Amino acid sequence: MLQFGYSAVERALAAIYGASADAVRESAFRARISSLQRLNILGAEAHVGKGQRLTYGVPEIERLLCCLELCELGISTTTVGKLVNSYWADKFGPIFRAAQKTVIRDPSDDDVILVFFGITLMSGNWSEGSGFPGVPNVNHCTLGKLPDRIKYWLATISNNAAELPPRVAAVNLSARLRQFHTALGEAHMAELRIEFGGRTSATKSVARKHK
Repeated sequence: MLQFGYSAVERALAAIYGASADAVRESAFRARISSLQRLNILGAEAHVGKGQRLTYGVPEIERLLCCLELCELGISTTTVGKLVNSYWADKFGPIFRAAQKTVIRDPSDDDVILVFFGITLMSGNWSEGSGFPGVPNVNHCTLGKLPDRIKYWLATISNNAAELPPRVAAVNLSARLRQFHTALGEAHMAELRIEFGGRTSATKSVARKHK
């Protein structure tokens, strides 16, 4: 299984979330990732702690990217952690796997769209019986089917306003993954150049000493 160092993954994520322009943004973004990691959002196999060198496989990267996309919707970090940990196996995981299959293809109507509907990010905080206040229902469809699906969801929801409000948010997950993979490839290559460039310099230095 592919594994990537923490620094390469962080740099790639910072690039696609606009957090690499200056030290302030980098620090704030790193703090957000750290807070998510402390909520164990990377899954049972990942262990984060002082002195431990963490590497990311595809499952860990997908979980982290999912959390950050939810944070972009304004959902609190704590709620994001609970949501992803609770619904990864049944909801988010399968959707991400479907989107990953489209990444190697050019953008098209087959792109996978992650859809949230029935959003109540304000009023959900004071609704009784809500396990995840404000967190919407999760679904997906292809880009080509999105207009009809949005029309269907909004029409269905609005006919039963007592349960869910007619609100929809969508993310082109295939496109987002393409952006991330491109940024990760660049960050990983930069990391390799530093690592092996340093080794080459050290080898040349030792060779000169033994001449």
